[in-house]
Amino acid sequence: MLVVNVYLPCVGTVDRMSIIEVIFDEIWSWRLKYPQSSLIIGGDFNVDLAKRSTVANYIQDFLTCHSLIRCDLNFPSAQQSTYVDESLDHSSAIDYFVCEEVDEIIDYYVISPNINLSDQLPVAIRCNCVYS
Repeated sequence: MLVVNVYLPCVGTVDRMSIIEVIFDEIWSWRLKYPQSSLIIGGDFNVDLAKRSTVANYIQDFLTCHSLIRCDLNFPSAQQSTYVDESLDHSSAIDYFVCEEVDEIIDYYVISPNINLSDQLPVAIRCNCVYS
């Protein structure tokens, strides 16, 4: 299993789209080096994939082109915001896990810790890993 952690640039970053394209090209180059392994990508995508934007459209197209599936979509009861700014009364989902083999994902959840020093909530998955 090839697991990739990402932290994509946020709105306002100079050359944001170019950086994102390079990151996803690099991820896929590693995937091609290990064709026998399944791929999981997780982290802060810094975009709400449910909304239309240049970045969201690019990522959605990448996922579709490479048969990658958003893990949260298979666990609708666990879907919730991962970015929460209570002072601005704003929240959205910007942290994700995506994978090739949806059957490998046993559980998906957003963790709401009692003490959180971040404006983002941790996202976790539980995987079925087979070692040979």
